Amino acid sequence: WINKFKVSAIKIPNGVPKSFIGASKLVKPVRHSLSYVSNFDKFSNLVNVVLAVNRLKHKYPDITLSLIGDGVEIPVAKQIVHRLKLNKYIKFHGWMPYQNIPTMIARAEVSLLPFKVDSLTDSAFPIKLVEYLAAGNKIVSSNLSEVKLIASPNIHLYEDEKGSSNLTIAIDRAFKAKLVIN
Repeated sequence: WINKFKVSAIKIPNGVPKSFIGASKLVKPVRHSLSYVSNFDKFSNLVNVVLAVNRLKHKYPDITLSLIGDGVEIPVAKQIVHRLKLNKYIKFHGWMPYQNIPTMIARAEVSLLPFKVDSLTDSAFPIKLVEYLAAGNKIVSSNLSEVKLIASPNIHLYEDEKGSSNLTIAIDRAFKAKLVIN
């Protein structure tokens, strides 16, 4: 279809409000901080995220995780956080006004898309990916087909298997990586 106009085109799957782009210019990311914005449903892999923070707290004693949103996995995650004494590392913010989310994301060094890979998640394009990129974050994502299509050196993929082990390695790799600004 585009060929009949004799112009080059780039497919842009989604867009974000300018507030996401502006947030990265107003807020400096906090070292070793993570953000995860989600409707924490069965696909969100939240338990493995909590376990990854537990593994990384020894290497990064200043690690923090901000969880923004709510859902069925939150009560279980809160129990694990309490049992493992992770309250100083993990903050549950719940739902918040959309206009506050860009700043919350921009404060994080790394944002997370650790979805469990199944036929549904592997065929969807997560809008959070575009928001995280616009906010100037490094991203750790499970190896979703749609995420792999976005060629960014700031995306650190991992295979969603072996519990929290591969996720832990990917977060560590993202913390060590330099943010590439194009």
